[in-house]
Amino acid sequence: MASEVEFYYDIACPFSYLAVSAFRSIPRENPIKIQWMPIYLDSIKDRAGVGSPIVKGDCSAKKVWMERDLKMMCERYNVPINRSPRYEDQDGTPQKLLASIDNNGDREKLSLALFSHYWLKDCDIQDSKVLENIAKEAGLSLNVQQQIARGEEPLKKLNEEANKLGIFRVPCFRVSRKIYFGPDRLHFVERELGNNQASELRLRLPSSATPGHRAKLTFYYDFVSPWSYIAAVAIERLVEQLKPVTVDVEWVPVSLPGLIQANKAPVEAALDAANPAFLKATGRDMQMQIALRGVQELWTADRDLSDDKVVAEVIEEAGYDAKDILSKAEEDNIKDQFAQNMSRALKAGAFGVPAFQVNDGTLIFGQDRLNIVADMLCGWNCNL
Repeated sequence: MASEVEFYYDIACPFSYLAVSAFRSIPRENPIKIQWMPIYLDSIKDRAGVGSPIVKGDCSAKKVWMERDLKMMCERYNVPINRSPRYEDQDGTPQKLLASIDNNGDREKLSLALFSHYWLKDCDIQDSKVLENIAKEAGLSLNVQQQIARGEEPLKKLNEEANKLGIFRVPCFRVSRKIYFGPDRLHFVERELGNNQASELRLRLPSSATPGHRAKLTFYYDFVSPWSYIAAVAIERLVEQLKPVTVDVEWVPVSLPGLIQANKAPVEAALDAANPAFLKATGRDMQMQIALRGVQELWTADRDLSDDKVVAEVIEEAGYDAKDILSKAEEDNIKDQFAQNMSRALKAGAFGVPAFQVNDGTLIFGQDRLNIVADMLCGWNCNL
């Protein structure tokens, strides 16, 4: 059982603030030690080839979702936040200051103070005078300008070490030589720390739903996405677990390449970008059993669903007439249905899969948000 966690973070990242706030609030029987590892997000993401649209970048469906997700997660973990700070960290100044401090306890005090002043009090954490005052409040007497200059090399070293470990974003927790990314992985971290009962946060259970409660779950998916496969299998279990709540699942196949293209170009271009084999498969997917069988065969048996013969076998194994369904798949109305699916998903704000809507409400993205979907199906509401 581990008793120490390395926490990789950037003060300017709201999810770092959320993660450590939620992590420190978890009650534990045994004390743990957090090693505070400041890194600079821009340096990490540049090397990894990924960006963080919530920090910088043009407006996009993904940015809208991340801002919405942040608000929802902060509400669920009861973490107060000012989501629109006026000041941006342009060059990693606070991270250099933190990296210059060798004592882990002092680094923790200053980190917590910086998180609070940036994400609650909207302070300019690039201003050396502001930083000096924050340090004093944390009980530290520092020559901030000298410390910032001194911290450049240590921060560079921390960034390089993080890259070697495979850390590509923040926040990240490293425990028992395993890396967990994001505030939604805290239950995995807790298990490494000895809490075998740790699970994803649930705020509304089936027993708390009103008698006879019924809800609709719309599931946007694509065969090519392994995350869609995980979600498809989980949904089947979820429907059973949520009883006596009745869940009506609507399976809506879409094209992942098309969604990606649509967020860069007109919808017509997105439809053209769709895989022809997928367009053909749309007609086959209208029944839940075929869809579930298909993703299972692709991701567990590695069967080639671009081969009509294999698809026919999958349909027959699911208990349907393959010849009838495949002939219908060639009809124009099936392609029209696909176009409607894509337009519907894009209108809801989809930029990837899997994605979900409960009772045609706010779009929820990712199989790692199914605990939130479950709460919504049981009647939980978030003011988004």
